[in-house]
Amino acid sequence: MNDTKEKKTVSKKTFEELRKRQLRRRKIVITTLSATALALVLVLLYCFGVYEKFLEAIGIEPDISVDAVVSEISYAPRGEYIVGAVQDCMIICDENGVTGLDEQGTWKWNVSCPLTNPVMQCYKDFVLLSDFEGKNLWCFDKNGQRFRHDSEEPIVGAFASQTGDGLALLCSQAEFETAVTYYTCKDGVLTQVFTRKFGTYHMFTGDRSADKEAIVLSGVYASGGELTGATVFVRIRDGEVFSTVVTEGQAYPLVTYLNKDVVFAANTDSLRLIKRVGTASSGNDTEKVLWSRDGGRTSIADMVCVAGKHCVVAYQKDNLDEAGSGNSSLVYYNSVGKVIREIEIKGRLQSVSAQGKTVVAYTDRGIHMFNEKGNRIGSYTFESNIKSVSYIGNREIVVVCLEGIWHVSFEE
Repeated sequence: MNDTKEKKTVSKKTFEELRKRQLRRRKIVITTLSATALALVLVLLYCFGVYEKFLEAIGIEPDISVDAVVSEISYAPRGEYIVGAVQDCMIICDENGVTGLDEQGTWKWNVSCPLTNPVMQCYKDFVLLSDFEGKNLWCFDKNGQRFRHDSEEPIVGAFASQTGDGLALLCSQAEFETAVTYYTCKDGVLTQVFTRKFGTYHMFTGDRSADKEAIVLSGVYASGGELTGATVFVRIRDGEVFSTVVTEGQAYPLVTYLNKDVVFAANTDSLRLIKRVGTASSGNDTEKVLWSRDGGRTSIADMVCVAGKHCVVAYQKDNLDEAGSGNSSLVYYNSVGKVIREIEIKGRLQSVSAQGKTVVAYTDRGIHMFNEKGNRIGSYTFESNIKSVSYIGNREIVVVCLEGIWHVSFEE
């Protein structure tokens, strides 16, 4: 009897399934080997410094890792107080007047100042201290009082140039009106340039352009029983208004020049870019809304310009849980309103400020410092809530908490 081998026949469907299975295995093997090889290459590039050079070549700098050096300042303010800082000097306004301390909290000077509603604004080399709805304004630097100005009308706002050579004073007039007076300042002496009265506008804040040619003022006016926002551009040389932007339903308590003609204006619900050239030609004038809340859970907490290149906006989200946590973000915009960098920050951002080429932002208990391109320099978390943060050096800040005043350095 002859033996015969039985031939097994594989169906076409089974054959296709086997072939697909083999292809999947091959793809998995290839993908795994490729990922391993890529990871190995990245590790080698990082170890030999090629990775950082590649990022710098395409315009991306790595974060800078700096440990914070923190020390408590031994000073107990008396009563209600506000704190600012300039060039190695902490300035405290309390019931003792205005006191200057060094970085360790050692007394330097004191000036008696009768203030009812003090408002402090910090710049690199000086602070402005005005009495809201009072008639007195002071300027202090690290050596003490630079000048004092007594106004004839109640003060509702004041702002200076970063260099301290210009000062604008906003004073209230009768029936919701305001006037702005601009002064030049040299060696502590104020010289009046112009006074501009606004018949229906109530102005409350402003800023000066980088080329010293104009100031921008932001405020409101009454229209048909409703308040409407007004952003007004004024030439410094003659006090004439050369442009006005009216925004119905939107007033902007935050307004800042990025350079000589680009202004960012913000409130909790809206961010607007306004470009106004102070010449007869308005062909380059633009205006656009960069962000709007539109009923969402995100709002704007603060805004600042850094190094004349970027406007940095602090966005916060409404608390979504009982712990009050929720992520925030810092967004860097360039002079045409394009987003250059967006940084996620854990917690609820409260404020942001800048000096030189650094930006510092803080949440309820955390501080975060970045450079002008958005690269992280360092962070630190406190055990109690933060009330305010002021620069005392290029990478040094004074942090006022509910429990204590602290000096924090992010120096390399």
